Amino acid sequence: YRKNIRSECRRMAALVGEMLLLASTDAGSWSIKQETVDMDTLLIETYELFEPVCQNSQIRLFLDLPEETLPHVTGDASCLKQLLTILLDNAVSYTPANKKITISAAVKGKEMTISVADQGCGIPADVRAHIFDRFYRGDTSRTDKRHFGLGLSIAKELTTLHGGRISVDETEGGGAAFRVMLPVTAENEGQRL
Repeated sequence: YRKNIRSECRRMAALVGEMLLLASTDAGSWSIKQETVDMDTLLIETYELFEPVCQNSQIRLFLDLPEETLPHVTGDASCLKQLLTILLDNAVSYTPANKKITISAAVKGKEMTISVADQGCGIPADVRAHIFDRFYRGDTSRTDKRHFGLGLSIAKELTTLHGGRISVDETEGGGAAFRVMLPVTAENEGQRL
């Protein structure tokens, strides 16, 4: 019983934390740090965090970074890591064993695109229109209590707070590819134009 109680307390604490986070964005009181974020390091750390999770689920995880150093982003490193964690957690949840998830980054002009693409079940076109809405769950047949339908709405808020955009498309083979577009720091723009 104690194990079940602890598990439910952690689950409810996570839900309350997510609700407070969204309430603070609604009130306009949520602010982020404005620091220079090394995106190569952030992406490598996130990859290393999820590598054992994917191995346990028999999912292959790949990190595809350009040969050149990525430009920096101005923002909050912990919030950007939370954003990537949400996208990767979803990808792991919907990707079957022996399939792959790829994290990639590319820079074009003054914008960096970070993608998390999976070979999971995909997201139907009619569901994609609502995927970033609060409490929306595309697959209502899932009974997994770890997901409340708040993660992607939080990902959207975090992206917006960093002056970016987020979208979702299909991948070849029917999976989902989430793309986060972020402005690069002015001091790095000249390196990549």
